[in-house]
Amino acid sequence: MKKVLLYLYNNMADFEVTLACDSLSSIDGIELITFAQNKNNVEANSKLKYVPDMTLEETLKIEDIDALIIPGGYERICSDNLVKLIKSLDYKKKLLAAICAAPEFLAKSEVLQGHKFTTSLNKEYYTENNIEDKFQWDNYVDEKAVRDSNIITAKGNAFVEFAAEICDYLGAFQNAEEKQEFCLYFK
Repeated sequence: MKKVLLYLYNNMADFEVTLACDSLSSIDGIELITFAQNKNNVEANSKLKYVPDMTLEETLKIEDIDALIIPGGYERICSDNLVKLIKSLDYKKKLLAAICAAPEFLAKSEVLQGHKFTTSLNKEYYTENNIEDKFQWDNYVDEKAVRDSNIITAKGNAFVEFAAEICDYLGAFQNAEEKQEFCLYFK
């Protein structure tokens, strides 16, 4: 059974990961586990409330995690334990998938170094808001979704491509044609 973690946090853009989660939940052999900083309900940007399956601290005790999905959002607080989880999964070459502003979590965890990536953020956002910028912009690619080794990143409006890349990485498609049909179906 492949274990896929979904990070929940307040004001996350849940629409960005709904298709990926729905698609993964229909695949035999994949268990989707939600987690948050604590067990409290999480209220997404949509005002929908989510109940995490476990805490971030509890996820650190799971040995056989295959993937981590992180939605974009406005309250991107990257705790030490989240950095620890991201670095651990990257070290094991497990899938790290982040959409919209969520690649910032990967940049802060220093796992994007040497990888091509995309994001809905830009250099100006950090300069104008006087925020520390951990991205290596030389590796930025202006595409909807980018898959480089074990890392998938996407812009916020590319949630279909994001879901397709995640499903493809986890072996849901028999071939490239199935992946293309998936994308066309949802467009």
